[in-house]
Amino acid sequence: MMRKWPCTFFLLALAAGLHLSAAPAVWGQQVKFIDIRLMLLAHPLFRQFSADTGRFADTSSEPVFDGEEGIRRVEAELAVVKQKYAALPATWANRFAAKLSGAERKSVEEGFMSEQRSLQDRAKMLEDRLIQLRGVHGRPGLTSNMSMAGQAKTIADDIRKAVVALRSNFGGVIMDISQLMPDAAPNPDTKVVFSNQHFQLWRAPFNPGQATVEWLDNVKLFLSTSHQPFLPVVYGGTDGRAEAVRLIEQTTGGK
Repeated sequence: MMRKWPCTFFLLALAAGLHLSAAPAVWGQQVKFIDIRLMLLAHPLFRQFSADTGRFADTSSEPVFDGEEGIRRVEAELAVVKQKYAALPATWANRFAAKLSGAERKSVEEGFMSEQRSLQDRAKMLEDRLIQLRGVHGRPGLTSNMSMAGQAKTIADDIRKAVVALRSNFGGVIMDISQLMPDAAPNPDTKVVFSNQHFQLWRAPFNPGQATVEWLDNVKLFLSTSHQPFLPVVYGGTDGRAEAVRLIEQTTGGK
């Protein structure tokens, strides 16, 4: 049974590959904020990440669970893809030989090149996958954490392109608020919030006990939910989260 690795490695690799460079903030300069987490979720490759395997499905990082038999299955698929690639000119010969108008011939040529690229990309992925499937010594079929580096770089590059386009159109500072916003909706204990614990704050010397600390934590959560929408940039900031997601979809072709 393959150990189920969390997304930690992937996120670290992404963070290392992605740097949201922006002009230094200046007094009075406009700010547009985005959330990298939403951009990740919108990326088609990120949606292939499997929590069960801790790898990206249908990529070079995907493992097989039946060892050498699974590897032979991938080798067989690669052989089929190579055969299709070699037979491509003959497969399309009749279409090229037909009497076609200029527009029709252009359409046929584009179709041929599209299928050719698709087969090339598939063959390259399968070749890389075969390398990764032997990347864990003594465990054929499993893939290491480093097998995800290529996918992490692809996602990071696409997000960077989207951010650069966003900043180019905006002209101000782009701020990532993913570290400032909660991962899930806060759920404060209102019984604690409305209890009279804050009187401790005015005691001198102040010596916070467990009850006071718990009160402060719940009040923080309460304030973030009772003043919706909670935005880190309250004044002078523009919400660019939806626009950033659209740019990711455009960058990746929505695939």
